[in-house]
Order: sequence, then structure tokens, then C-alpha cells
Amino acid sequence: APKSLARRANWVDDASVGIPDLYTITALTLAETTLRMGRKSTSDSLIVDARGIATTTRRAQLFGLDKGNPLQPQDSAIDQLLNPRDSAPSSPVPAKRP
Repeated sequence: APKSLARRANWVDDASVGIPDLYTITALTLAETTLRMGRKSTSDSLIVDARGIATTTRRAQLFGLDKGNPLQPQDSAIDQLLNPRDSAPSSPVPAKRP
């Protein structure tokens, strides 16, 4: 499906753009995962797929695919999930209501 989506000349229906967006997000997530596993060629291939779909739907800029490699580890969603940067100190939850 991703390759057939990318082959479309133009995505006409803005209301259903969520379907190709999901493919784009999935491809980018897999690209980052495979890059972290050391599989750069697989990651690069997934980025090409994501860029093709996002370009067809005129949303490449939204996903940062209008420039070079969109995978910047310090900005990635996966990095934020794996290494949360919580600036507020946590306080214990009381066992009883005050």
C-alpha cells in the first residue's frame, strides 16, 4: 500500500489524509527504530517511502520530510519516551486523603 499511495499524482481528499499520514508516521517510527538497531539501509529505505507518501499528500513539510534526513535523535518522539526530561521534581502520592 505505501508504494501505491506514493505513486498517486496528488491526494485530493483532505478529509481522508489521515490514512496516508498513518503510513508516514509508521514508516518514520520504523526508520528510527531500525537506525537505532544499526540497520541504516533499511532505515533509509523507510524514509524514502515516508517521503513519497508525504509528498503525494502535500504534507512533507509537516513531517519534516521536505529537507534532509528527518531523524534527529535529540528531537525524536522515541528518544523523549525512552529518556524523559522531567524538570519538575516528583512528590510522593499520599496514601490517605488529607
